[in-house]
Amino acid sequence: LFDTPPTLPVISVSTDSLNLWDTQTGIYVLGDTYENKNPYYGANFWEDWEKPASVEMAGIKGERLFSLNCGIKIFGAWSRARPQKSLAVFFRSVYGDPVLENVQLFKSKQITSFKSFVLRNAGNDYDYTRFRDGMMTNLVKDMNTDIQAFEPVILYLNGQYWGHINLREKINEDYLASNHGVDADKIDLLEYESTVIEGSNADYVELLDFLKSNNLASDASYDFVAKQINISNYIDYMLSEIYFNNRDWPGNNIKFWKPQTEEGLWRWIMFDTDFGFGIYNANDFSLNTIQFALEPNGPSWPNPPWSTFLFRKLVESARFKRAFINRFADLMNTTFTGGSVVGKIDSIAAIIQPEIQRHYYRWGTPSPGGWQNSVQVMRNFALNRVQNVQNHINQQFIRGGIFEVSISNFPAAAGSINLNTIEVSGESWRGKYFENIPITLTAKAVRGYKFSKWEINGAPVLEKSIEINLKKATTIKAIYEVTINDGNSVVINEINYNSAVEKDAGDWVELYNWGRSDLDISGWILKDDDDSHQFVFAANTILKSKAFLVICRNTASFKAIHPSVTNYTGNMDFGLAGAGDVVRLFTNKGILVDSVSFKSERPWPAEPNGSGSTLELRHYSHNSTIAESWKASTEFSGTPGRENSVTTGTYFIDSGNTEKQLQIYPNPFTTETRIKIENNGFEPMKIQIFSMDGRLVKNDISLDNEYVWKGDNQAGQILQQGIYICKVQVEDKIFTGKIILGK
Repeated sequence: LFDTPPTLPVISVSTDSLNLWDTQTGIYVLGDTYENKNPYYGANFWEDWEKPASVEMAGIKGERLFSLNCGIKIFGAWSRARPQKSLAVFFRSVYGDPVLENVQLFKSKQITSFKSFVLRNAGNDYDYTRFRDGMMTNLVKDMNTDIQAFEPVILYLNGQYWGHINLREKINEDYLASNHGVDADKIDLLEYESTVIEGSNADYVELLDFLKSNNLASDASYDFVAKQINISNYIDYMLSEIYFNNRDWPGNNIKFWKPQTEEGLWRWIMFDTDFGFGIYNANDFSLNTIQFALEPNGPSWPNPPWSTFLFRKLVESARFKRAFINRFADLMNTTFTGGSVVGKIDSIAAIIQPEIQRHYYRWGTPSPGGWQNSVQVMRNFALNRVQNVQNHINQQFIRGGIFEVSISNFPAAAGSINLNTIEVSGESWRGKYFENIPITLTAKAVRGYKFSKWEINGAPVLEKSIEINLKKATTIKAIYEVTINDGNSVVINEINYNSAVEKDAGDWVELYNWGRSDLDISGWILKDDDDSHQFVFAANTILKSKAFLVICRNTASFKAIHPSVTNYTGNMDFGLAGAGDVVRLFTNKGILVDSVSFKSERPWPAEPNGSGSTLELRHYSHNSTIAESWKASTEFSGTPGRENSVTTGTYFIDSGNTEKQLQIYPNPFTTETRIKIENNGFEPMKIQIFSMDGRLVKNDISLDNEYVWKGDNQAGQILQQGIYICKVQVEDKIFTGKIILGK
């Protein structure tokens, strides 16, 4: 391709031109016989024809990602009548390439094997933002939802620039196998009321019959249904479609599935949501979509009675209703806040915007100005939707108060609170919840602290888990106290499991005692995943407070590479597997102290597998069982016997210039900026943002060593452009700097 340098990854599809343009056989043309009105039924592009082709993908820098033979079909419903059409791409043995392997098409998913994908022309959003559906599904990707991953790309067709298009997963049995690890040949995949796509609908029809003859106000009846439906998935699916105000649903664009196993539960798949987010009416944010989704006598489209039946039955259950309302409230206080959603919209818009002018020259729509206006409609929807939905829930189910709940942890870094389905950390969090819909809270102390008590509107409560039935605005504080020595202050802190060839120190594991007391670890045992592999600590082994100890497989090899390290012991008579292993630490009484089950591939850092890095725990208070708590060392051969490079304890380089140590990037910014303290030893950061007139507009705590600010205030509203002052406190050190929020 000899063309303008791309602003997005490029997909090039090539085929015999007759496969596209021939009147008799071309899939991209009207043909000879068709209805002369939109969507031109009978046209060639409505035929189920698949044509041989080849497909190649290159990154934004021109690097080839793959090049394979394939089959192509026109994809979609009415959108196939558009000049730029959607294409489904299939890899099959008949074309010589049965599968696309070892390519991660989507940043949001670790899947690297595909038998098909879709190049989608944006459907209903063709003339508007062209990323509506991708933004919405991406917004809820971390919930219990089945969504199509999304990447905007540029398409070339037979060497000709074909504009912006969206790369999407294709929903079929292979999608379910890739996303859920199920057998693609043993699933039931249905659409609409119970139409079979794959497998059988017998179980679902039987469930519908039960619902028709039983009231779910009965706990026994609800329990029967909950054993057949993944309730968490269904709630997240329903509330997302309701929040989006998708009006081409629920009587259309509905698919659901389950594995053909005894324990298999029905799950719903989210797709084709771009009829939402104010696409045809800028004031759609005010529409009551809960009432719409519960309508018992709707028209044949978009919400006929069969399509609302399941939801109407489930809300007969008080348990379901409470779970649905509280989950919706949790998300309206987090994922769906105006500032958060606007940030998501702007981040995707910034990726696509550079291509819009060129796309417009090719297809005549959307114009750059019209595109900007459509993006603004989405922003306005995001900023106004939550308040309207809160009122709709109140009108439909409660007819009571909506009260603000203020939650804090004290000390701020000592723990967090599980509130219904979300986690609240820091010293200042606010959300809105509903009267007579009890909320549940459970306090979780980090290492070094234990839960002491709650203060509910100033009154003490001692139970760790509580339930509150709101009658007014409520202040809730979880109070923790320091644990001097709980006997479990030792963590597995660093792991070297595959040294670089040029500096092979052998396998080793580092322990760190973050506690305030020295510990006698004589007789403690270090194991891998095999119980017969044991290293027993010698008598009189003392691990001092704030000290490190390295356990080596071969002390001679270790000392040759790290001659200055003296706090080591050995020899282990076992090694650690390069593909991943387990490291476990037990007391001399057999009590598990810490355990790490690491891998050498994502989401775990891959660099420690032979490249010279080690696996380092980001901070001793982090959950060592999850990949997110670990990073690859930034120092070659790691940091045995001392603080991690990422780091474990508190460490500052005192340059005497706090302005240099405070990193704010990008600055100026438009959608989000990152605030970081250089060489912060991963201690909690207290962040305060002030306007130039001295008003505190944002007050937050970050347990990470980097904080993302989206230009919003404490209520999640995006602030006006201008200069703001950032104040960051870490322990007794204070850092300040200017931030410029632009358009």
